[in-house]
Amino acid sequence: MLAHVGIEKVYSFHMVLSCARDPFCCFTTSQDLASFFDCHAPGFDHFGGVPAMVVYDRTKTVVKRHVAPKEAVPLHPEAVAFAGHSASTSTYWPPTGPRARDGSSVRST
Repeated sequence: MLAHVGIEKVYSFHMVLSCARDPFCCFTTSQDLASFFDCHAPGFDHFGGVPAMVVYDRTKTVVKRHVAPKEAVPLHPEAVAFAGHSASTSTYWPPTGPRARDGSSVRST
């Protein structure tokens, strides 16, 4: 893709303000925790502020491990710290079909 300038892979970070269906996309060269959370700030700027709730699509960056339905989902400590720092609540989508994803919060994947 951009190998001629030394960049082998480019990843995209997507966030959607669900109540308005307003999308945000950010490109990065890494999928590490720092890059993942660094992509949130420009997304929040795009939306004009930090939403009260951020809902994740069960991404490995946020969910420490998958558990049986109705069990408490262990979140990565960094995700919990980020939620406290950004003054929002972090949650995730349970393992359901795509039609169940009609919330009114921000989703990022």
